[in-house]
Amino acid sequence: MNIPAVQHHAGYPDVYLASRKKLVVTIHAAAGDIRTCELLIFSRTSPEKISSYLMQRVTRDGVRDHFTAEVITEDTLRYLKYYFRLTDTAGKIYFQNAWETSENEPEDGFYEFLYANETNVLKVPEWAKGVIYYQIFPERFANGDSSNDPSGCQEWGTSPNRENYMGGDLSGILKNLEYLNSLGVECLYLNPIFKGVLITNMLQRIIWRLILLSEQRKHFRNWLKPVINMG
Repeated sequence: MNIPAVQHHAGYPDVYLASRKKLVVTIHAAAGDIRTCELLIFSRTSPEKISSYLMQRVTRDGVRDHFTAEVITEDTLRYLKYYFRLTDTAGKIYFQNAWETSENEPEDGFYEFLYANETNVLKVPEWAKGVIYYQIFPERFANGDSSNDPSGCQEWGTSPNRENYMGGDLSGILKNLEYLNSLGVECLYLNPIFKGVLITNMLQRIIWRLILLSEQRKHFRNWLKPVINMG
């Protein structure tokens, strides 16, 4: 068995609440490595009462298999510990906890789930189910209006780094709506478009100041109109 390929993160998306009484757990392994996979879970106040859930392979992406199990309880989920029992195609048994994958059943180092808060329940809006998304990093997507380029803006296509700017903007997205529509895109997911310290991630610094002035918020609303009209 390819042990390094066995992966589980004790947080979303490998662990999430479908409701306060339903926990969904996923583990990943190399494609074709695992014959059976079990989730072993117990309350931290009753470690002797271990419940076993046979995990189902839900997808295979050509590189890895993805196994999932649902833990459903009568009461609100709280203070749980868990680990995995994996049986490979040769019948050899391995155990996976938060520390390692081993042939020995663990006595410590378990994954933990604390409490099912209502605010942590994953709630997917009906409109979002089955929708085709296209994520855009606006500063790198297209420069539609060079008049608002930031100082020191570099030539489009320059090798990107964490500091340089190329002038991508909202207008650049508008000018490419037909292209996006031809791909079958149904929802645009924009990286944050507010002022930050860095150009990437949640601290992205974009030239628009949409959240600072009502006039600019109006500009953004006007930008949305043709996007919405595209359907």
